[in-house]
Amino acid sequence: MEIEFPVKRWSHLHEILYRLILSEKLRMLGGLFKDYASTLRVRAFRKHLVIYLFSFTAKYVYNTGFVE
Repeated sequence: MEIEFPVKRWSHLHEILYRLILSEKLRMLGGLFKDYASTLRVRAFRKHLVIYLFSFTAKYVYNTGFVE
C-alpha cells in the first residue's frame, strides 16, 4: 500500500528542506571563516606566515630575474 502525497505538499516540503540545508551550509561556511580568522590572533602564527610569504616572494623574484 503506497501513500500518495499531494504535489503541493511535496514541493512545499522540498522548499523547506532546501532552505534548511542552505541555511545550514551558510552557517557552516561562516564558522569556517571565523575559525580561519581566529588563527590570525596567534602572534607566532602571524610571524611565521609573514616569513613564509616573504621568502616565497623573494624566491619568485629571484627565479624571475635569473632565468636559466
